[in-house]
Amino acid sequence: MTADTDPPDPPMTACPVHPEKLRYATAEAATAAVTLRSLVRGYRRQRPYYCHPCGWFHVSTKPPRTVAAPTGDDGHALQDDVLARWFTTRTPDVQRHLVLKDLENLLAPELAAVLRHPEVVPAWLHVLKPLISAASLAADGPLVGRRAARARLALLQERRDEARALLPKPPTGAGTPAGRNPTTVRDYAAAALRRRQADEARAAAIALLIGRHPADWAQLLDHERRQRRLPPADDSGTAA
Repeated sequence: MTADTDPPDPPMTACPVHPEKLRYATAEAATAAVTLRSLVRGYRRQRPYYCHPCGWFHVSTKPPRTVAAPTGDDGHALQDDVLARWFTTRTPDVQRHLVLKDLENLLAPELAAVLRHPEVVPAWLHVLKPLISAASLAADGPLVGRRAARARLALLQERRDEARALLPKPPTGAGTPAGRNPTTVRDYAAAALRRRQADEARAAAIALLIGRHPADWAQLLDHERRQRRLPPADDSGTAA
């Protein structure tokens, strides 16, 4: 068969369960499409939901349903450790979607339990942190909706406390033999390595924050230099 008669590339694989439904990469993209459709075409209210079989988001007009737990290729339920690895390998948007469904008690018991799995708890906390920050801002925001925002904040904080209580407890002595304070060269070297890694993580996070918000960083830096009667800083952070 020549190049002129080759068949066209096959289209992107459709959802095996709902092939007629449009697919969206994130819940936000689905929500934006729903909002536009409801405004322009007068569609009734729709909501995004995550589809396990295809790994994308669809929209639906039906009431919320419990999110079912994924199954293996043989159709059987996944074991706890396998389900925990499944969760930790999902995209941040999918993890966020499942955590939000847990707030509504709309997760299958297996998925609700895997959130409390030791391997998943750190990821659970990472998802909860920005949700709590956003809820804190809304709780102190306009009067309209403040009561609902405060109720949501309380629920998120309750989940955060639950997750923190499930974190593995570090051994007494921060990893030194038998829980003792550092006494050997190896103990001191291990403690110094942990401190250096923590400092490097902090410095990297600060650099990322400055890179994402350079104007705010420059304003704060100039304010602090002004408070100490120092000249303004240039772009490199040194005195102009």
